[in-house]
Amino acid sequence: MSKHRKSAISNYETNSRGVSAEMLTQLSRLFHVSADYILNGDSLDNLDSIVNEAIEILNNLKTDKAKKSALEVLRQIQILEG
Repeated sequence: MSKHRKSAISNYETNSRGVSAEMLTQLSRLFHVSADYILNGDSLDNLDSIVNEAIEILNNLKTDKAKKSALEVLRQIQILEG
């Protein structure tokens, strides 16, 4: 990692520098978390235990195909709930 990147990350961590909307979007995609999570540090502890279990299962899936299949099943359930 370059010296510039290390200092930028350090500035973000110490609140010496703000994060642009574009950078926030990139970080949330990179770490597979919401922008709200990055900004506020909300933990999964605040979520329902069933939601936590579902997140854990999805995070442990190995292939993109398995992740896409699991997401499709969840979408179908959501449609059924109407």
